[in-house]
Amino acid sequence: MHPSRAALALPVLIAILACGSGDRVDPNPPPRAVPPAPAPPAEPATPDPVEEPEALGPEVPYDIDNPRTIVDLFMVMPTDHLGSGMFGVEGEHRERVLRTTTEAEGPANYRPKRDTLDLPNGYLSFSLDGDGGWESAAFTYYKQDDGSRLLAYTHTTGGMCGEASDLWFYRYRDGTWTEVTDEVWSDVPWTAFATAEAAAAQTTPPSVVITLPQKGKDIAVKLGECELMDRVTEDQLHTQAITMHYLEGSFSLCTLPGSATRWAVAYCVWVMGTDDMETVIASDCFTTAEAEGTEECARRAALKERICELRVERDPATGSVEACVSDDGFIPNGVSEGF
Repeated sequence: MHPSRAALALPVLIAILACGSGDRVDPNPPPRAVPPAPAPPAEPATPDPVEEPEALGPEVPYDIDNPRTIVDLFMVMPTDHLGSGMFGVEGEHRERVLRTTTEAEGPANYRPKRDTLDLPNGYLSFSLDGDGGWESAAFTYYKQDDGSRLLAYTHTTGGMCGEASDLWFYRYRDGTWTEVTDEVWSDVPWTAFATAEAAAAQTTPPSVVITLPQKGKDIAVKLGECELMDRVTEDQLHTQAITMHYLEGSFSLCTLPGSATRWAVAYCVWVMGTDDMETVIASDCFTTAEAEGTEECARRAALKERICELRVERDPATGSVEACVSDDGFIPNGVSEGF
């Protein structure tokens, strides 16, 4: 073959061979796969909220090796004696509570705040606001002749119909705690508040609100508001508040009604010869009588004796001072019901 024709035929032959082979080109090729779009960058994780640092007050010193003060006794008191979840289990938690003097916010800070710390008078109190109500606690102690401490502890809760308290007493001696509530305290009977007929209709002790003394030793007891709604009416009551008098290691009902303040008013009415309350309250007589003494029941008794002295002095026919003092029926006007 002519060399120029051979050169021309070679590309044609190659093309024919290619078309007849398995490598034939598809005139309608499938679409090319599109790679997936890259995923958007992940959102940065939201960090957990950071709790605000606690606003704690100064440290409160205490001695757990030789407990003497109300703070010492609070810190060493066994948790199972506390009767509520207000204070936690560990001493570290109680120490933090002692230093919390403002209302804490948020569930992480759900714990009581210290309301009152009176070391000279041996008094300590806390309160805690929560969902659906609130609670409070108070502690005080009584020195005993044998050197031991009689610790009183109240836990009060508040709800829809008012407050109600529980009360416990513990004796601390030589590192040992002993509950002695039944030895030193009795449930306050209905007869302390209501008429005999109304009291006889009750089957359980009354719900009461108990206030420990910051000064003095007598304990104030008030009938709970729930009882006034459900169990007795106001016209069945002869008083809504009583005083339990402390004497020689135990408590008993103070039989003199009213309050020391009312007895002071009554005494000054006798002294001044007027029943004008503005004049009496503004007088030196009332200021002096109101300030004397710290024991509620003893103050009432002392003021009744003074009134009896004035009564017998002005009218000897009424009998002796001793007879007047012991006469439960002699109660000056205004003492029981108010002026």
